[in-house]
Amino acid sequence: MMTQRPRKLSSVEESRHTALENVKKTWIEIDHLLAPLSVDVILGDDAGARRSSLSSHSVVPQIVLDLMSQHVLDKLNRLFDKVISSLAAAVARIQLRNSPSPSWECMDADLGQSIMSPPATTVPSGNQVILLEDDVLEYVIEQNILIRTLGYSIHPLCPDAAALQLRWNLLRIFETLVSSCLKDPRLLSHESILVPLLGLFDVCTGKRDEQTDRKMMAVMNELTYCLKQAPDLLPFFVEVEPEVADAPSKEIRDLRILSYLYPHIHNSGETGQLARSAVLAVLRIIQSEDDLNRHVAEKSDFCGILVSGLCAFYLSLPHKCFSAFSPGWHRINPYDVTCSLELQHFTEYVEFCNAVMKLSHPVVQEEFTKRFRNHFLLPVVTQALTQFSDEEVMAATAYFDYILRTLEDSRLRACIFAYLVGTSSGERNIMDHLVGNILHASSRLSTVTLAFFQTLLDMNYEPLLDYLVLRFLNEARPFLSTSNDDGDVFDDLALAQELLQLIPAACQLLDFDLDSGVGTGEPAASPSALKKFFGKKSSERPAPVESPREPPLTLPAYTDYLLAARCKLKECWEACAAATDGDRERDSLTAISVRKTISLFPDLELHGVNFVGPFVASLLFRLDHLLDDQNIYLSLQLTGLISRLLVYPHPQLWNFLFSRNDNVQESGKFLLQILTTLKTAIDLIIPKSNLGKAVIKRTYRTLLLRTVKADSPTFENGPAGSQHLLSPADKSPSKMSGFFGRKSPTETPEETVVNSIFTEASAAIPESVEFSSTSPRYRRGSVITANTPDAGRMRHAAYAAVILSEFSQELAAICQERVLRTLLPSPTD
Repeated sequence: MMTQRPRKLSSVEESRHTALENVKKTWIEIDHLLAPLSVDVILGDDAGARRSSLSSHSVVPQIVLDLMSQHVLDKLNRLFDKVISSLAAAVARIQLRNSPSPSWECMDADLGQSIMSPPATTVPSGNQVILLEDDVLEYVIEQNILIRTLGYSIHPLCPDAAALQLRWNLLRIFETLVSSCLKDPRLLSHESILVPLLGLFDVCTGKRDEQTDRKMMAVMNELTYCLKQAPDLLPFFVEVEPEVADAPSKEIRDLRILSYLYPHIHNSGETGQLARSAVLAVLRIIQSEDDLNRHVAEKSDFCGILVSGLCAFYLSLPHKCFSAFSPGWHRINPYDVTCSLELQHFTEYVEFCNAVMKLSHPVVQEEFTKRFRNHFLLPVVTQALTQFSDEEVMAATAYFDYILRTLEDSRLRACIFAYLVGTSSGERNIMDHLVGNILHASSRLSTVTLAFFQTLLDMNYEPLLDYLVLRFLNEARPFLSTSNDDGDVFDDLALAQELLQLIPAACQLLDFDLDSGVGTGEPAASPSALKKFFGKKSSERPAPVESPREPPLTLPAYTDYLLAARCKLKECWEACAAATDGDRERDSLTAISVRKTISLFPDLELHGVNFVGPFVASLLFRLDHLLDDQNIYLSLQLTGLISRLLVYPHPQLWNFLFSRNDNVQESGKFLLQILTTLKTAIDLIIPKSNLGKAVIKRTYRTLLLRTVKADSPTFENGPAGSQHLLSPADKSPSKMSGFFGRKSPTETPEETVVNSIFTEASAAIPESVEFSSTSPRYRRGSVITANTPDAGRMRHAAYAAVILSEFSQELAAICQERVLRTLLPSPTD
């Protein structure tokens, strides 16, 4: 009888067998190196006692000396590299077998057996059966390699360097294993994997190291993805209190997977990003678990840690604005963020808070919002906004404005609004402090403050408008009856015509001839522009350039202002109409005494503070002194803010500002009267002569070039396409403050200084010219040079003239579009 020969192993089987033997041999070497540490060190309640006993030995064992040798540590790392490589190959084989492929089925037929369904070892865990599906993985589990390696790493006689290397390699092993669970996460429930995994996280959390922290967060990210695939594994990561006989349910002690992430969410760089990503994944996983979310909100440190991080990042910001030396700087923009590492970190963290509010359970949102107010706004922001240093207050205002623009959650924004009007510092609340800064002696602080209020108004939050303006108008309603209270559209159209007539004479007469270098075309605007709105299309005014490196320039046509007004009105009116819970919030915001607020601003009595409140009174006061303010950027912010205020759908505000009521005007000048006075003053300063036209042309050109340079990234490389100050294709609401200001992050602060309009415009007036004017302020034939005070005053008046020209057109456009929305509630856009 012939003996049967042993079946020859296939190449695949031989490969597996070789891999298993290599792992066994490698682990024997590792175990031999670390065997002296195996003094019953296991995870348990008495581990501390054993650690204390061993550490009391007076003689240092040889193993300690060996593990302090770099040669031994390098050998250990090489051995673990082999184990991890074999595990990675095993994981790849498992994943490949679990992915249907015709090529594998063909190989199965050739080998005469099924590789798609290899002999698998089943290991019970609770009520589940785990398929290990690979000999190498089976060996790692059966030999408790993971638990034993962790035991070695926490042995009291293991040197710190060796313990760190063991934890690092163990994290690498778990990174490989967890990646194998992405398609079948059940393996995570196996005790020989789960226990050392949680134990390793405990150890790494207690003994921090930058390299292991980063690797641990990478493992945590993969782990949260597995839990997303198999939420039923979540109970394995929830620690509960011991059972009590009469307790209806188990009380949660800790959500361990979230607690492991707490120490890392404030980190910068990759570690912090991984931790924050994992936190968001956990919040998404537990979103429907009421008990877990109540624990996170009420009993864990999660919300407190989030807010403390926000405070820490805020306090690390520069105390002075790093871009403040730029003359046109008024708010933080994307370019500023790239210039400051602290601001980058703060931005990342605020965006993380946005995501937390979006993904978390309502109880967590409520708790975070409460802590956001009590532990960030009240103690940190209040102190920053009420400092004595102008530079620091300017920085704090700019940061607060940036926070408001970066936060996306409506509850956090509403929390900020309530904080502004409900938090006092001294005799005034925070909002009154900010309103007071509009008239601050520092024009830069005033400009930044105006930009902040622009942000507030852009939120279309009606309760805030009630607090700033409407509550004062309601108090003074008996005195505010005007001729157009009934909303007569003909009165509003007449008002639009009147506003267009407020364009300074020098701007109305511009012809932009070629010799001036500005170009030819129609005047900037004229009273006849109203007719264009009713049918005649306005023409654009292209301007040839002086240099082949400069792009063509185009002034905005009146139809551009109409389009911008239509967009702003549509957005604002629809947002206000959609606010269903505004009445309740409005009552809470406007409960503060009107008379008490007015008493805090005694200097504004002449500008109608009793009727319209300190906010609008401050704006009108600034506008009335437009020719006195030498900061054009402040003027641009000011006019943009006033026009934005008039976009709101409240006729009482519109009627009041354009009122001709004698009872109102006795309290001071208001918008229409101020604009008329400005036009008259400008017409007296700028003559109707070639000199006046030259100054205005040069002013327009300077401002236009500055805007095009900021908007055209190809400017330095050659002529760019035609640029508009306000493009008709731009559907976003534009504002006056953006016409000539720095609009693009591509313009550096240095370029802004170089392009300063005051520096570039100094050549607008020749060295010596004959000034002939009908103004009684000057003698006919008097000589004015570029260095005389009159020349400087004329330059400033020219900028005021350009601003008034654009502002008048913008107000007229808003007026006409309001008529349209009144007659046609849903006009075609």
